[in-house]
Amino acid sequence: MKKMKNASLLLLFLLMATVQFSCKKDSSFSPSQDFDLYLNYWNPTGTTPSISFDAEKTSPEIVIDFSKEFDSEIIPPSLVNVNIDNMRIVDDNGRNYSINDITAYEFVNGDWEEDVEFTMDYEPLDDVAVFLVLDASKSLGSDFENVIRFSNNFVNAIFEESPQARIGIISFSDQVTYYEPSSDRVKVLQNIQSITTGTSTALYQAVDLAIDKLEALEAASKAMVIFTDGKDNLAPPQLTASYLSNRLQNGYTGVRIMSYVIGFKGDNRQLDEADLESLSANGGVASFANSSKEVESSFNDFSKSIATVYSLIYTRNQQIISEDNKRVLKFVLHTERK
Repeated sequence: MKKMKNASLLLLFLLMATVQFSCKKDSSFSPSQDFDLYLNYWNPTGTTPSISFDAEKTSPEIVIDFSKEFDSEIIPPSLVNVNIDNMRIVDDNGRNYSINDITAYEFVNGDWEEDVEFTMDYEPLDDVAVFLVLDASKSLGSDFENVIRFSNNFVNAIFEESPQARIGIISFSDQVTYYEPSSDRVKVLQNIQSITTGTSTALYQAVDLAIDKLEALEAASKAMVIFTDGKDNLAPPQLTASYLSNRLQNGYTGVRIMSYVIGFKGDNRQLDEADLESLSANGGVASFANSSKEVESSFNDFSKSIATVYSLIYTRNQQIISEDNKRVLKFVLHTERK
């Protein structure tokens, strides 16, 4: 009887622990979250403001090219702006966050003080260039029609958030077909509908072309989404996933291309997940889907991430501040999951 009682108490304890663990796990998925951006500021002449980022302290979800130099402008009679463009907030799962407000702090006398005079403002960017790189090989079978539908929904979602966006299409099978980027929604959707299937998978040639075209475009934000259900089987020996990954991450000094990958595993499809993972870059992620529904979800998630891109504007007076006496700043971005 005593053993039974002890067993019952143990079962009750385990049940309570499970409930508590579940509650803690659920609470971590709050739609509202704060993210921290740390930077240093100096202005040696009063009209030449400069910033540097503390990438180690900054929340990893904040995606900015920390090595880039950002523009500044003089605001008469006594203010200056530093413009930080092409900023997104994306977590490891590709979930995107929109900014609701920003609180500014300055590190003074060993403590963080809220700064209500010198503030960080934000505005969505409309100057977005996007390429959809779509597998059109016959191995997709009846799923090809779904991919066309998901791509249409992706395009519509981008234009709903950024009406001035330019979207280009590249399809690949035994050939690579290029459709010029356009801000005309009807034209982009017609381009998608005109895609036809073929044999083979010229994946790397298509991605290489997309990088070429995006690098040649003038845009404040650049992104591409790659969809495939197989391995490349047409690229020349020198055109590899490693080569393309290096191009995305190190081979260009302009606006970095945020690259997303959707790999459709499904049934009996052969993917090289490591190679595809390497093609996601600069804040983009790779998603590997087991079903058509999961493919659709990835297209939807990535459209939100690409369309929600910001320019940050830090405003301060023209006080002369030497680099040796730079100000240490923190900005708390209050956000909501898209």
